[in-house]
Amino acid sequence: MAKNSLALGGTPGAQTSSVIADFLQIQFDFTDEQKQRLLALCPPSEQFLESYRQTLAAWVPTPETAILEAIRACGRRFLRNKVQPISKANQREYLEAIEKHTSALKTLFTSVMDFDHTIADPFQFLELSGRQRGDKRSRREHWSEVLGMVVMLNFFAKWQLGRDVKPADTDVKEKTRRKTEYPRLVLIADLLAAYERITGLVPSATAYQDANGQRRVSQAVDFISVAVPPIMKASRVKNSEVLDDQTIRKEVAKIKKLWERDRHPEREYAFRDW
Repeated sequence: MAKNSLALGGTPGAQTSSVIADFLQIQFDFTDEQKQRLLALCPPSEQFLESYRQTLAAWVPTPETAILEAIRACGRRFLRNKVQPISKANQREYLEAIEKHTSALKTLFTSVMDFDHTIADPFQFLELSGRQRGDKRSRREHWSEVLGMVVMLNFFAKWQLGRDVKPADTDVKEKTRRKTEYPRLVLIADLLAAYERITGLVPSATAYQDANGQRRVSQAVDFISVAVPPIMKASRVKNSEVLDDQTIRKEVAKIKKLWERDRHPEREYAFRDW
């Protein structure tokens, strides 16, 4: 309905309202049994409880409700935002744009131009404005620094374009795998971030069978094994609810390594910078 509202005489405002309404009506919840298991796996830290008492107690009846709402929110974000990996075609276009514009700037900054030392000279501006802040660098030094950055970016773009950055994925199986596993990684990262905020514990990636064949998994892996399947099932991605302990262990370990490098997949819903 939102797509056809303008064609039927609707206004842009009505179209936007329809899109927002469709977005917000996507809800998600766990079964009562799943809720009890999730609460058992997410004992709240004192810091979380103190935060609840200070900010949420007036609106949320119990800490348990706040915990479940934090986990449910991960499911709603996943279902409302169909995140996908950035395609190789888009990556190539971006690199080509960097190469094109930095080449132009490099030519511009290394040419003898009549506007040098005029109000159109950015390096003269940097010198004069810098003096007011105690920066003693000359116009020439600013020029050299900026040109060095432009040259580096130009080299980077050319080097990456010279590698195997194909316009599109040629392997259909690999393309399909990336489309399903990438969003799942974002969901697991979002859930792990919520788990860490609630429990105050750093997620541990452990999963194995002991000598008696008994399942041995870390609390974080167990938490993901309970939380992810119903969310993925609600997304109606074929066979997505099947998630074994070893797959979860690898995903948790991968996310922890990304966090250590200050990269945050859980921010994918709002930012594309991780």
